[in-house]
Amino acid sequence: TSLNGPRMMQLSGAEAWISNARFWRMRLSWAASFGMLMVVLVFYSSQASILLWGLPMVVFYGFMSDWYDRGRQRPDRVAYRQIIQGLAQLSGVGIVIWLKGSLSMALAIYAGTAALTFIIWHRLKVPEDKHSENTNWLLIQLPVLVGWSAYFLTYNLPVLLLGFLSGAAITGFYSSHYFLYTSLATLSVITMDVFMAKPSNKDYGKWLFFFTLVAVVGIAASKWYYPVLFDAKGFVWDASLTFYMVILCALHAWRLFRINSLLNHGTTRSFGTWNILSLS
Repeated sequence: TSLNGPRMMQLSGAEAWISNARFWRMRLSWAASFGMLMVVLVFYSSQASILLWGLPMVVFYGFMSDWYDRGRQRPDRVAYRQIIQGLAQLSGVGIVIWLKGSLSMALAIYAGTAALTFIIWHRLKVPEDKHSENTNWLLIQLPVLVGWSAYFLTYNLPVLLLGFLSGAAITGFYSSHYFLYTSLATLSVITMDVFMAKPSNKDYGKWLFFFTLVAVVGIAASKWYYPVLFDAKGFVWDASLTFYMVILCALHAWRLFRINSLLNHGTTRSFGTWNILSLS
């Protein structure tokens, strides 16, 4: 919904679409929370006392209404929420570190602060639900859900598998580079988020190219700042992995422009098919 919601609001009749989105997002958040609980307990039981503090961010994700504001052509409101969330999380985690608190407490504050902004913004702006529980809406949206899930699995499966099969050291080495990649590649995602509610690709393509170029240069230059961030952890910058990340960032931007643009035209099944093919 956060991906194609803004455009679907315009194509499908805003009031009914918004109401159904609210209804099903809540229930899918509960299902996702149960899924997270099972994964943590089965595969990461020794870290469960830490990881489960992240649940509030998943449980209350159904309240997140950034898609609604983008559909109303108000990305500025989305930016305000994200800025407040980021500053509050940074401050909260900073206080925990200063007080020498636990990792569990830091994660709880991080997840709880995000959940709080989801709820407050939802209560302030999203209209009341009047057309809930339309199963046809869920069936229409299902290919997007499947495709989006496949997309996230594609990018997160390496970390999950390394953590389970290879131990903390190898996972940390990979994740330190992956952290730099995701931090910079998200510039392309933010650009997509702003333009997904607009039918024209001209400005979208121009700004996507610019911010992807910034991200690529930032990743390529990581040799000079990687040691500042990760030397204390014993990780060493890897040139070949960085080279692959540069290529991946460019491919990632192309995917955002070409495959996600299918959703602007309502061709949700093609979107799901391409992402499942990528995961396979």
